[in-house]
Amino acid sequence: MMGLTWRCSTCWAEVPGDGDCCPHCGARSLTSSEAPYTEKLIAALRHPVPETRALAAIVLGHRHELLALPALAACLREEADMGVLAAVVETLGRLEDCRAVAPLAERLARPVALAVALAIVRALADLAHLGCAAARDVLASPPPHLPERAAREIRQALAGL
Repeated sequence: MMGLTWRCSTCWAEVPGDGDCCPHCGARSLTSSEAPYTEKLIAALRHPVPETRALAAIVLGHRHELLALPALAACLREEADMGVLAAVVETLGRLEDCRAVAPLAERLARPVALAVALAIVRALADLAHLGCAAARDVLASPPPHLPERAAREIRQALAGL
């Protein structure tokens, strides 16, 4: 019979269930009631299971958690899972904060899957509609490697501004 796998809520490393602190990162063990919910969601962006990371991003967006913006930006830079990327991009757009433009533009500049590129274009267009000049600037001079479908979305977004 297999025992439970315990994970540190800070670094998500496997840890023994009987310790007071994580042997990997030194974080003090927190019971579920000790850490604020927003901090738990932000920590879950580093969870080893992609669906958990995606769900954490979605919930952060629905809660409009601006404190999560730096962690979401880091996730956007480092994430490889397309489902998680799409959730993070949607959340960055949902936060309605112009500080999201730079990480979105950075990710768009790297080759990405079409679905992710389209989600980034939609998020940038939403931010541009809210008055983020930087989002409009990114849309006005997109990276040259974008698929034609994403370039068409950009043209449509610019026409609507």
